[in-house]
Amino acid sequence: MEYFTARENLFFFSQLYGISLKEARKKIEFYIKEFSLSGRAESLLNTLSTGEKQRLQLIGGLINDPKVLFLEEPIVGLDVGSARLIRNYMKEWIKDGNRTVILTTHYLS
Repeated sequence: MEYFTARENLFFFSQLYGISLKEARKKIEFYIKEFSLSGRAESLLNTLSTGEKQRLQLIGGLINDPKVLFLEEPIVGLDVGSARLIRNYMKEWIKDGNRTVILTTHYLS
């Protein structure tokens, strides 16, 4: 998978979930823009920063629009801006779709 681009990686996950090609393209474009990965969509996975990889992994979990999402340490190692982006998106995602996120973390504050 390290020879996939970010976009190809998301397409791969969409196909595992059985999402139609048309819907997959639409969702991938939406999430790439939403998570500020537009400039890195054609970059190979092994060239992405830690934050970019974490955002990509989160998109892989969101692409099938689950009602329950399990996240383990989703913002560890991220810069402040990336962590804020993910937290804010997840808050809206939960509210808009009546969804649940189960979060594990070592941080108690």
